[in-house]
Amino acid sequence: MLGSSGWGLVGRDNEVDAITAALGDDDVRGLVLVGPRGVGKTRLAAECLQAGEGAGYATVRVSATRSAADLPLGAFAPILPERGGTGVALLAGARKALAERRGDDKLLLFVDDAHLLDDVSATLLRHLADDPQMFVLVTIR
Repeated sequence: MLGSSGWGLVGRDNEVDAITAALGDDDVRGLVLVGPRGVGKTRLAAECLQAGEGAGYATVRVSATRSAADLPLGAFAPILPERGGTGVALLAGARKALAERRGDDKLLLFVDDAHLLDDVSATLLRHLADDPQMFVLVTIR
């Protein structure tokens, strides 16, 4: 079934349309998709990531895991260059790397299973949510 969004998620047209509208609203900097395991949060967010690409956003997807939760910025490690430092320097380096990935575009950052983020990654995510050049889309249980 294709809805007005054109993304083809059965029964999810309203959600996709709402997220797509939020992407076009400069007053909205992010959304959190909450629900139990297996209800389709990740699939919905992935479809919205494609919508963001179509709307001109640079996009990044990271997945938090229990195993990465023991490492500072563990979920972000696959997309960040190696940089030294701790504390504020580590966070500043991560923000700079994401800004470089974005270039002149806005960045749509999708964080899957954000409830599993390590403390440093969660802090980074909170700072990124304040950046007007970012749109943060997260899933949590």
